[in-house]
Amino acid sequence: MLFQRMSSRKSRFVTIILLSTLLIFASIPITAQEEPTPTPVLSPPDPVLLQEVYDRINTARARYGLPPYRWNASLTAAAQNQAEWLVGTHSRAHFRPDGSSPSRRALSSGFPAVNWCCGENFYMSIDATPQLVVNWWIGSINHVVNIMHRDFTDIGIGMSSDGYRTSYVTVFGELADPNAPPPVAEQPPESQPLAPPPEIPAPVTGAQDLPPGQVVYVASGDTLAAIALRHGVSLSALAAANQIANPNLIYPGQQLILPGT
Repeated sequence: MLFQRMSSRKSRFVTIILLSTLLIFASIPITAQEEPTPTPVLSPPDPVLLQEVYDRINTARARYGLPPYRWNASLTAAAQNQAEWLVGTHSRAHFRPDGSSPSRRALSSGFPAVNWCCGENFYMSIDATPQLVVNWWIGSINHVVNIMHRDFTDIGIGMSSDGYRTSYVTVFGELADPNAPPPVAEQPPESQPLAPPPEIPAPVTGAQDLPPGQVVYVASGDTLAAIALRHGVSLSALAAANQIANPNLIYPGQQLILPGT
């Protein structure tokens, strides 16, 4: 009887020790190590596919009597940079969160812009092919203006893929003839004093400061209605002043004259 009581007490003691040990281990925090997000592996651009995009765009321009685009290395670098960003971030935008724009990317890549710079088209999907991409751009009123632009002279093409989705990007810009000699500034006669530099007018800040006949330029994403509203003129008067039959057919960089008396 005494032995049974001692065994019972010993069992309770062992049980208390085990429960205490479990409570101690349960109170120790377990720090989970977060696995780093793997960087997607992007395949290099395929020169054969880039050439097909280039040929299809210039073939479309030839149908309307427009000269072919010249392949530009700086614009290609800007297009490739944007194509990799689109796939790497799964984004669909011309403007990045850091403020980067098509024009800034082209200038940063070394493109010496003339006048307005630059236009950009992109397409990204899991079934993107040169034929599908170019046909979609030509069928989109917001993208065909870059393909059929009469002022742009050069093009850059980039593409990127992560094995699932593929992006194509084209960047357009105007470049003077690279083979033309630099202009020679005329020197005034030594006997005549130099004329003072002309006064530069102050920048226009609002519609109330615009004189009649003021020229404005269409920015990327602009509509004719938005321009008319911004400058305090009617849409019909703005279209009539610029002989625009279809208000939807305007393109970035286009000059518009504001109607006035």
